[in-house]
Amino acid sequence: MTKFTAKFLLPFVLFLLAACSDNQIKLGELRGEVINEKIKGMSEEEAKSLIGKEVILKDLRTLGIHEMIDAESGQCMLGYGSRREQDFGRYFFVGAFTNNSSNYDVNKFLGKESFLSEDFSYSNELVVPKEVCKSCEGDNIYKCLNKGQKATVSGKVFGIWADGSGEGTTIYLKLSGLHITSYVKE
Repeated sequence: MTKFTAKFLLPFVLFLLAACSDNQIKLGELRGEVINEKIKGMSEEEAKSLIGKEVILKDLRTLGIHEMIDAESGQCMLGYGSRREQDFGRYFFVGAFTNNSSNYDVNKFLGKESFLSEDFSYSNELVVPKEVCKSCEGDNIYKCLNKGQKATVSGKVFGIWADGSGEGTTIYLKLSGLHITSYVKE
């Protein structure tokens, strides 16, 4: 077995065998506290307290690739939003960065009014296959690694933006876990 095969192909094959069952795609480990209920009505100061913590958000809408950083390295920001039936009480968005996006790349996509962590490192960061950052269209939507019926995400919060009026919150994190319920062919 060549070094290339051992380093790239074997982990991807093992990932596919372990991650995909029925219509569930599971990458990594969900870590942290579930904050779905906490996020409702969270003030700007309370939102800032999440920086540096590991959190879990369940039953989010999958929005696909929100920003492309480097497709060849599998670096992108995946987008997730609150589901209407969950009623978070306001607009809610999660931007999840993949595969050690550098500090420069991450900062390029964050607003100046965001509260940012001083530390972008994360020892539990999930390394995902670069296919996570590929567009899903046509029949490949059923095996898509960035879109589905719903998703649960977890990771370390390194940036947050709360508009102060209680209308919206945006959380930026580095992924430790991603569970997607994929679309099913009828």
